[in-house]
Amino acid sequence: MDTLTHSYAPEPRMRHHSPWNLDPTRILTRRELATVLADAKQKAIQSATVWRNLTIVRLACCCGLRVSGIAGLQLPIARASGSLPAAE
Repeated sequence: MDTLTHSYAPEPRMRHHSPWNLDPTRILTRRELATVLADAKQKAIQSATVWRNLTIVRLACCCGLRVSGIAGLQLPIARASGSLPAAE
């Protein structure tokens, strides 16, 4: 059979599956995030652990850092400044 005249059946299209399975009910709105941060900030005054957790949440939610980026930070590098996200 001549390779130039041989017809191949078209390949079926592969389904693209997103690696992200986002559930909108599990994502905080800006208002919810501001509420969580305000509550944590109020409690952080009395507890170093809460202050650390607040810092981690702000780095993840407000700065977009991933866990590996946050884990790689060294204390002298991390400086907190700026304001909380505004509520909608």
